[in-house]
Amino acid sequence: ILANPVESWLDISDPDQLVMEINVYNFIGQKIYQGEETSINMESAPQGYYMVSFKLKSGHIIAHKILNL
Repeated sequence: ILANPVESWLDISDPDQLVMEINVYNFIGQKIYQGEETSINMESAPQGYYMVSFKLKSGHIIAHKILNL
């Protein structure tokens, strides 16, 4: 579950620890983050829309659109 919109930090709730990898892409498809951290600093990212994808332990990938303010 994501906090949306994002003001400084993108905080991701993963209480069951199902997420293996998190990727954040800007609106033109450039990857700006890849890792496992559930708290991502978005302060230096320009305002606008981003796509956040989650690779789960099951192999599924889930994507969400967020707005960085």
